[in-house]
Amino acid sequence: MFLALDHDAAFISASALASLALNAATAIYVTVYVLLAQRRGIWISVPLALAAWFAAALLFGPVHWAAWEALVLNLIIFVLCFFIVERYSRVRMPPTKRTWYDFMIRAGMVALLVGAVLMLSFRIGPAGSGIPQCFP
Repeated sequence: MFLALDHDAAFISASALASLALNAATAIYVTVYVLLAQRRGIWISVPLALAAWFAAALLFGPVHWAAWEALVLNLIIFVLCFFIVERYSRVRMPPTKRTWYDFMIRAGMVALLVGAVLMLSFRIGPAGSGIPQCFP
C-alpha cells in the first residue's frame, strides 16, 4: 500500500510480478535449509540456504516474466521442493518457548524492511522492490 502511494500502477505491477517469480527462490531456500538442518547446525544451515536463495534470485531476477510464466515456475519449483522434503513432514516438532519480546522484535524487523523498501524503491526499481517481499 505504501509503495502504491509513491508509484504508478506499472511500477506496482512489475514489482508484484518480480515478487511472484522470486517466490520460487524462497521455496528453494526452505528446501535447502530443511535438508542441511538435519545434520548441520543453524550457523551452517542458514548461510548456505541463504546462498542458495541468492543464487536462485540472481537466476530468476533478471528474467522478464509474464504472469503465466511466473506461475508455472512456482508450480514446478514448489512441487519439486514438496516432494524433496515431504518425508520430513511427519517428524514431531518439540514445543518452543517464546519470550515476551519476541513479537516486538519480529514486528520491528518487518517495519525496518518495509521502511528500507519504501526509501529505496525509487533507486532499486520495481524488481528490487519485489525481492524483499519474498525474502526468507
